[in-house]
Amino acid sequence: MTGTIAPVKGRVVACALAAIAAGTLLILALHWLNATGLRGEAFASQYAPMDGNAVVYVESPRERGGVLLLSGALARPGERVGEVRVYAALLPLDGEDEAMTLLNTQMVRRYDIAAELGCDDHCGFAAAARESALKPGRYAVVLADESNGEKRLAATGLTLALGDGGELLGFEIAEGGGA
Repeated sequence: MTGTIAPVKGRVVACALAAIAAGTLLILALHWLNATGLRGEAFASQYAPMDGNAVVYVESPRERGGVLLLSGALARPGERVGEVRVYAALLPLDGEDEAMTLLNTQMVRRYDIAAELGCDDHCGFAAAARESALKPGRYAVVLADESNGEKRLAATGLTLALGDGGELLGFEIAEGGGA
């Protein structure tokens, strides 16, 4: 019986591979849920305006598989990044509600902006949110910077219109992209 796997061993190996595949899929699903989850709310009145040294760059929003994707950069030339805690946030434009919805935001390297402005290359951001978790309405996209123990708010110049399922109905980027 050389070269063949005994039937019992074959079933054990098949079950082990199936368990590994199921575990991997579960981990990927949990990672996706975490990566696209909202990070709570904050109030715009608790943040000071970003100083004039900051440069904000925003790209056109994208949708992929029911997920709203935002990206851009917050550059602070001459300022060390240190501990960076920046969130892309949606500030309602309809009504008087000042509660911003904080999105899951990752800081990413932006060599292009760093070279152009002479700042740290960790100035980029990428944010994601499941559209089904977003409320319909018009929103200004802002950057809530909680770095270095301060709370500062930067306008991006990006305005979003979201539908009933949180889907992107339209957007507008002000000239200068929030700079």
